[in-house]
Amino acid sequence: GTHLAIEADGLIVGAISLFGTRWEAGTTEIGYGVHPLHRGRGYAPEAVRGLARWTFGNTSLRRIELRADADNHASLRVAEKAGFVREGTLRAAAMRPDGPRDVVVFGLLGSDLS
Repeated sequence: GTHLAIEADGLIVGAISLFGTRWEAGTTEIGYGVHPLHRGRGYAPEAVRGLARWTFGNTSLRRIELRADADNHASLRVAEKAGFVREGTLRAAAMRPDGPRDVVVFGLLGSDLS
């Protein structure tokens, strides 16, 4: 995997990672988090787009997946703003302390980037 800091104005405001990479399949998954004090400023979509562009330009990977809890509206917006395509919902695919959660799966191919 690749684990990076998200920096803005000289501060580390979050983190972004590629993980679950399957080189033989040409796929990886992306995850991110932004500190609550720095959310809503566009840092996550910018970082996701940037890492996606770097990945497609510098590796043989052909697909990036992004998964988010169906009720995490901020994360769903990040995926959409970054250009990911909503591909479906995995029902009860994540377990949280208050019970199972649906997970939305997004995908991005190099050809999706404009």
